[in-house]
Amino acid sequence: MNEHCGLKPVVLEKLQAGLLAPHLAALSRELSERGYAIATSNYALRLFATAGIWLESSDHRILDLDEAVLDAFLAERYRHFKPRSEDHPMLAFLLACLRRTGVLLPPSESPDLDPNAPIREAFRTHLINQRNLVPETVSTYLDTVTRFLDWRFGAQSPPVLTDLSAEDVNAFMLEQARRYSAGHTQLIASALRGFLRFLLQHGILAIDLAQAVPAPARRHLAGLPKFMPAEDVERLPLPWDVGEALSRYLRDARPACSTRQVFVCLRAPRRGFQAGNAVGTIVRRALARADLHPPHQGAHLLRHSLATRLLREGASLVEIGELLRHQNLDTTRIYAKVDEPALRRLAPPWPGGVQ
Repeated sequence: MNEHCGLKPVVLEKLQAGLLAPHLAALSRELSERGYAIATSNYALRLFATAGIWLESSDHRILDLDEAVLDAFLAERYRHFKPRSEDHPMLAFLLACLRRTGVLLPPSESPDLDPNAPIREAFRTHLINQRNLVPETVSTYLDTVTRFLDWRFGAQSPPVLTDLSAEDVNAFMLEQARRYSAGHTQLIASALRGFLRFLLQHGILAIDLAQAVPAPARRHLAGLPKFMPAEDVERLPLPWDVGEALSRYLRDARPACSTRQVFVCLRAPRRGFQAGNAVGTIVRRALARADLHPPHQGAHLLRHSLATRLLREGASLVEIGELLRHQNLDTTRIYAKVDEPALRRLAPPWPGGVQ
């Protein structure tokens, strides 16, 4: 801890008091790996140590540590010290680290407060252990289950799942289809089917209501791909020597951190992008800097623009599909709609000549 933070020995000795003292070295290393400045890390460690002393003096155990306990700690601290903007984020960081390393148990949902918590938790375990789904998909499925159960049962405790019917399933999906796009409605339908099959497998339902979930119509080739003209694409800061730029980033600019992801946040905490929308945000900012305002923005705009340009320059759909890493040629066929010269050759002459 001393190597990273540069704290004076007398300060280090003071930090060794309290319930959190055995964990401060690991927390210090975590702060360093996440890229926090030394001054920020020093303040955080002092805050953690003070929280540990307060816990001990107020007869708490370390296992009692949660958001409510830390709120009580801050309320007491603010009677004597001025609040600082780092306090809440740093204490959230503390809880996350202790939970991830197993010192603390993950926060549990109380059945008394949420009547749907037990069945939702059982479904979460099923998704992780039996279906081996990634965390993002698990979160999407659980969000759908929460909305479905709240919609059907409200605050009824406990929900009588045996009362579910095909009419309930259809009515819920109809409401979702009115609120969301066809693509997102398909995700909701998949999640609801998975939940209903789970209820059937565990004997909670006697009939397979998953078959009652309608399949939202989604016509993959119904629209046109959104793209920019080639001259507009040239105004994004994409150098021709992308490989060399990437090499320089990895060698000289990428912050040192433990994550294996290529691109990481420059500001602490140092970590990879949490979701794909971060890339979309970067593209939108680049478009704004270039004073470009296409009606549709985001990362896919660049892919569509490249594919459209290649098609108009004579590339085949197979070549474009290979470049874009499409697994199915049907995904690439949508670009045929913007190949105007080829479409003109397919169009029969208008009876009586040009009108």
